[in-house]
Amino acid sequence: DILGRVQAEEPLLFLGSEQSPYSLLALSFDEEGRDDFMFDEVGGKISPRISSDLPMTLGQVALLTYDAFNPWCGRASAPCRFFKIRRALVWDKKRQEVFLCWEDSFQKAAFQVQWPLTSEMSDGALAPRTVDWKSTWTDSQYLEAVAQSLEDIRDGRFYQINLLRFWQHQGSISRAHLLRRLKKFAGPFSAFIDLPDLGLVSWSPERFVQIYPEGPKYWIEAAPIKGTRPVSADKAHNLAMIDELQNSAKDKAELHMIVDLMRNDLQRLSVPRGVTVMDPGTLHSFPNVHHLVARIRGELKPRRCLDEICRAICPGGSITGAPKREVMDVIHSREERERGYFMGNIWYKDSYSGHIDSSILIRTAVRQSATSWEYAAGSGITVKSHAY
Repeated sequence: DILGRVQAEEPLLFLGSEQSPYSLLALSFDEEGRDDFMFDEVGGKISPRISSDLPMTLGQVALLTYDAFNPWCGRASAPCRFFKIRRALVWDKKRQEVFLCWEDSFQKAAFQVQWPLTSEMSDGALAPRTVDWKSTWTDSQYLEAVAQSLEDIRDGRFYQINLLRFWQHQGSISRAHLLRRLKKFAGPFSAFIDLPDLGLVSWSPERFVQIYPEGPKYWIEAAPIKGTRPVSADKAHNLAMIDELQNSAKDKAELHMIVDLMRNDLQRLSVPRGVTVMDPGTLHSFPNVHHLVARIRGELKPRRCLDEICRAICPGGSITGAPKREVMDVIHSREERERGYFMGNIWYKDSYSGHIDSSILIRTAVRQSATSWEYAAGSGITVKSHAY
């Protein structure tokens, strides 16, 4: 309801969904340079001005591409973008409270949303309920890429790979249509950015990593997802889908490999013997799918900056495969294009609590021109996969 009251000509930067414990709507924000976000020391500039335990108040948002930090991903096909939030609405779902947060100089920000918000919602009555997405590959082309990957696995080149397929839509998509889809399918790490030169709507359920303080220590925690089954309105069928996922040798093996990969990535940033698998994989249910989600945590070495952290762990293992560097080389040649924002990350760094969180941009649509949209979806391929 709130997002529907932001007028279509006004900028939109929103993080979260009804599935999220916290959500944030930016009301005033600026675009800023990369260095302000990437090179500040983690935990080095926590403001003492507020005592709230909110992990979201005002802060910085980074939109990072899949290929931003590793040259073997291919050339960068889109720019990383960085934003400084100067006034925001923040929802605390657990306590059912909403906060208005602002800096004293928020009126000078380049991007402004009318406040108070209009009492009338944007008219979405005539917005289309479907969009004409056209695949850039035929079914047979994608299945051939899967078959080639299975041969590579049997030959010992790698253990698993995540292959994407892309769809395009030539034409505009109304904000009302995207809001309707966001309400129906949004995961807890959803986001909606709508600016003149960029549109991005992400229904992501997947956290990449969060970084947070506990006493004098800082922790970095990853939550990779593997295994997918549809949610069914039929109770018996839904229980059967849950049982199938929880007992799938293929999906559990795939998740275990990514857990091991993320343990290795986090160890580069953590103190010796500081990495622990908190949960090897538990079923989580979202609005339209069931997933297996793991948790791995590391005690972060002191004096780390986000540039160093991203170079150690980006892109995420759940959307590449194992071993990571080898499959990224294969992905680049087999998909025959750069991924750009797809499978990249959105990061939020709070200015007051020291909390940092990030998502993986799965189930994401992107507009980089006025009337051209793209969407990508991937499959995790292991030796147990079948191309049919």
